[in-house]
Amino acid sequence: MREVLVKYEEFKDSPVGRIPKDWNVAFLEDVAEIVMGQSPPGHTYNQVGRGMPLINGPVEFGDRFPSKLQWTNTPTKLCKPKDILFCIRGSTTGRINIANDTFCIGRGVAAICGKEGIAITGFVELLLRRLAEVILSEARGSGSTFPSVNSTRLAETLLLLPPFEEQKKIAEILDTVDEAIARTSSLIIKLKQTKAGLLQDLLTRGLDEDGKLRDPQAHPEQFKDSPLGQIPRYWDIERLESFAEFITSGSRGWAAYYSDEGAMFIRIGNLTREHLNLKLNNIAYVKLPASIEGARARVQAGDLLISATADLGIIGVIPSSFEEAYVNQHIALIRLDQNRINSWWVGNYLSGELGQKKFYQLNDIGAKSGLNLQTIGALLIVVPPIQEQEKIVKIINTYNVRICTEEAYLNKLKLHKQGLMQDLLTGKVRVKNL
Repeated sequence: MREVLVKYEEFKDSPVGRIPKDWNVAFLEDVAEIVMGQSPPGHTYNQVGRGMPLINGPVEFGDRFPSKLQWTNTPTKLCKPKDILFCIRGSTTGRINIANDTFCIGRGVAAICGKEGIAITGFVELLLRRLAEVILSEARGSGSTFPSVNSTRLAETLLLLPPFEEQKKIAEILDTVDEAIARTSSLIIKLKQTKAGLLQDLLTRGLDEDGKLRDPQAHPEQFKDSPLGQIPRYWDIERLESFAEFITSGSRGWAAYYSDEGAMFIRIGNLTREHLNLKLNNIAYVKLPASIEGARARVQAGDLLISATADLGIIGVIPSSFEEAYVNQHIALIRLDQNRINSWWVGNYLSGELGQKKFYQLNDIGAKSGLNLQTIGALLIVVPPIQEQEKIVKIINTYNVRICTEEAYLNKLKLHKQGLMQDLLTGKVRVKNL
């Protein structure tokens, strides 16, 4: 026997709209046990792990499970492992966590557990997550500056309730997607951590003739001291302007030429500290009249971009086959001699620990109003032989591609879950056995 998802078409009217004929509408109190929190006396709290962990709500709530930040020797109301924890007070009203231990719950939290044979706790959690924003909006609209949900409002929350066995199946399907999301998120974190460690090594130790990281402990003769610290003996220190064909920035006043179409207008918001690629989820366009001098600020493949005002030192590199685009006045554009230096090497170096250290220093000495082009040209960079630069960039790009692939898959999983929740929790799609 296997389970399949099928479109469902037999509905009936209900207080919450059209629902499947064999589904019901019920109050939360009718399908779940609700325990409203009660805070122990303040003098019983401690941060050293004595007694039972305590959850008051906003401080302890995390992405999925609560943090253990304080304990109490006189616990009052308790929750059980796997209970739904619903924040009912403060800035995180409506946020949901799952208890991964027995906790004492304070007055900012309610613990919810499905009644045996009536509702699956995991299914109730899914329904409450869909309703949390509505509940929070009502709390904010009550006139109070301190959002809260009382026991009556929580108890009278209306839920769509499929047959018990179907609840199980829906919860299991969405749990499977959640597990895939968690695994992918964990993998992305590990890849980013590995890349960060490897990047630091590659930018300071480089690769020997066998393609392996040089070891300053085993082979100190392969290294030398420099103004930027210890570097491989055959690397140089140069000013950025030594490799630049020109350094410029965008013209002022181009906001007057914003348009719904035309050439891309690259702003600081299109740069990110996560990687060297541009963020293209929020794009502005400009349509320039022929009389406007714009060629100077038009980008081409390999151009290095540096944020020169506000948040200094965010780095980007223009990839190959990029569409027509111009930088605004807050971004410095550096066109490098690609025969002598790899733009992606320079971008990785300037966005790495040593490169960013200089931007931090410039911020500290009062350069918050911006970096002038002369200062940018004077930035010191380490310069390995061009062949070594390209090998290092290839390794880094391998990690970037893997991370981007996994992030795209993660976004796909999240969208898939949203679609499943919309279909399965409303009965538009049903789980059937074949």
